[in-house]
Amino acid sequence: MFYFFSSVFNCLSLIFIVLLLLLIRVYFWTVDSYKFFKNLGLPYEEPKFLIGNLRNYPLISKNKHQFYFVEEIYKKHADKTYVGFFKFRKPMLMIRDPIICQQVFTTYFEHFCNRPGPPVDPKKDPLSNHLINMQVADIHRTELSFDTNDPTSEANKDYITESIIMSNTFLFLTTGYESTATTTASVLYELALNEDVQEKVRQEVRDHIGQWSYSSIASLKYLDQVICESQRLHPVNTSLSRQCTSDQFKLPGTDVYIPRGTHVCIPTFAMYKDPKFFSNPDRFNPENFSKENTKQLKILCPFGEGPRQCIAKSYSLIEVKLAIAHLILKFKFKRCSKTDVPLQYIPEKLFITPANGIWIGFEKILS
Repeated sequence: MFYFFSSVFNCLSLIFIVLLLLLIRVYFWTVDSYKFFKNLGLPYEEPKFLIGNLRNYPLISKNKHQFYFVEEIYKKHADKTYVGFFKFRKPMLMIRDPIICQQVFTTYFEHFCNRPGPPVDPKKDPLSNHLINMQVADIHRTELSFDTNDPTSEANKDYITESIIMSNTFLFLTTGYESTATTTASVLYELALNEDVQEKVRQEVRDHIGQWSYSSIASLKYLDQVICESQRLHPVNTSLSRQCTSDQFKLPGTDVYIPRGTHVCIPTFAMYKDPKFFSNPDRFNPENFSKENTKQLKILCPFGEGPRQCIAKSYSLIEVKLAIAHLILKFKFKRCSKTDVPLQYIPEKLFITPANGIWIGFEKILS
């Protein structure tokens, strides 16, 4: 019996020692990652052990949407161009200068051509093997494999697998429907709350639509402003991200080099609410995007920018404009008893999702 208890004690002691060593390893592994920005000489939010800066992140607190979490860091470091923070132990570099943000998508595209995340394994996750998640190297490899002189060549069929067709069809159905529907709903919501703007849009549609065509829809410039302002206040994506794909990249305006794999955060929603760029940022004002305010258009990027921007950008805008133009000639939009002002959002959702939906009233226009 003594030997039995002795063996059990020795076994438990061994397990305890192994767990202790494992915890020590995890501790130093985590703490070491938190030295990333300090070693680079960049300002950063002081992280908490294991959770990083996620004290107010929806997965931790479940009382705020993630855009509030990013916006808080953005506002706290108003005098900085670059500021670091941590998602668990992963360092994220926030860029607060809209000009440099644009350059990340365009001028410096070769250094930031991929979105963060590991390469997708089409066998394990076939639905994620689409354009958004593909690495640029994979896209180029597929393009170079095609016989462009004969697009219908039998050889081309080997490079477009059923998995690629299925994943991109899934992408077109989800992003093509969700983003367009969300944008249309937010425009209708703002028109219902701002009847003077609604009437101005209605008059523009009456003046320009002799017959329905691409050119007549494209000529609705004030409606363009209304859509842009709705996208500013109710963006589908509240932030954008890229991953450094070069061995090292020198941050503009500094002597700091970031290594390959560094995740860059573009805080679009926080910029949209920054009074430095938009006076009275919580107020719906389509004049923010008039001809006189071209600078604001460079800040707004609901479809991303550069070579990896949304491929359906132009089509989506025409689709939204066409829907609004048809509806506004037949109905007046009004707030109703279920209309939330302001909208409240579900914290756990990746995209901005109104907690109670978007409710407005429709009143038929008698001809």
